[in-house]
Amino acid sequence: MSLVATLSFLLGIQTTFALQPLLGGSLSWAVNANFGYGDRVVNLSLTSAFLAHPNCTYELGDQVHCSSHNNVNVLLAETHGLLCFVQLMRDLRPSDISYDCTRVLDTSGGSSPYGTVNRFITIDKLYVGLDLVVVGRLAISVPIASDATGLLAWFFPINAPSALLPTCANSSADPCSVSKLTPASLSLDSFWVDFPFRQTNLSSAAPISQTPLFLSYVSLCS
Repeated sequence: MSLVATLSFLLGIQTTFALQPLLGGSLSWAVNANFGYGDRVVNLSLTSAFLAHPNCTYELGDQVHCSSHNNVNVLLAETHGLLCFVQLMRDLRPSDISYDCTRVLDTSGGSSPYGTVNRFITIDKLYVGLDLVVVGRLAISVPIASDATGLLAWFFPINAPSALLPTCANSSADPCSVSKLTPASLSLDSFWVDFPFRQTNLSSAAPISQTPLFLSYVSLCS
């Protein structure tokens, strides 16, 4: 059973939406200035640009709002993805760490210690041809455990065979990519070469069966 189908079964909902075409984005981080004095917080900022979804409204300066007869958090996650993060501990084995941030969908607010729905604030809107493109920024603060030595964060496209735009065709006026990179040529393992906290064959561990985007690693002192 696929990840989306499993979520549908567990949450008792019917999922019908896919990730909106992603035109670009970035994930940045900043360690709190008083981190060494006990205020152990890392601030994450995810900026992403999508084609607008017809079930969602995007007002400048406001959070994206989507209407759904089902779970709104699931709709937001399916159409705009998740911001996932995991704290790395000095004495933990890689197999002890849970990378499953889809559990945020089990919470009423769409967030948990493992990640959050990409409920961004719209910072820009523009048209590409006839298509409305929205740019949003999600800013969150992650409390860090006293024994954590690192924080790993990434964007996860929960319901997309690929977050890449389709390859351009001469007869198409839709947003597309001139890149020849295909989903099959992407490998999770390439992200983890020489990584300080290595897990072999991570690509077999759900839910990151797709390539994590905007992957960021923050080295911390415990």
